[in-house]
Amino acid sequence: MAPFLARRFDGFAAAFLPAGARIRPSAALRAFWYDTLNEHPPALRCACDTLGSDRLPLGTDYPYLTGQRFLDAARYPDTIGLPQNEIEAIGGGNAQALLKLPVRR
Repeated sequence: MAPFLARRFDGFAAAFLPAGARIRPSAALRAFWYDTLNEHPPALRCACDTLGSDRLPLGTDYPYLTGQRFLDAARYPDTIGLPQNEIEAIGGGNAQALLKLPVRR
């Protein structure tokens, strides 16, 4: 829900936090990671636009989702019109960064 509430968080911060608050809440949201398992392309697009696709590792709910449901969860980031490098990052590169795994060449 964070991407949908980012603007609201900023509005509350402006109304209730001191004027010199260090960081806007919407910017602080980028300190977290969010998996992609919502299987709703418009929601994923919103998350990419709000948080940045570099904060989104692929989520599949394996082993609870298997077969075609697993494949659909793994493939749906390909359907929202992202550039290929962002699709590849969601598919593996972001998890490598999050887990500090070496990049395979």
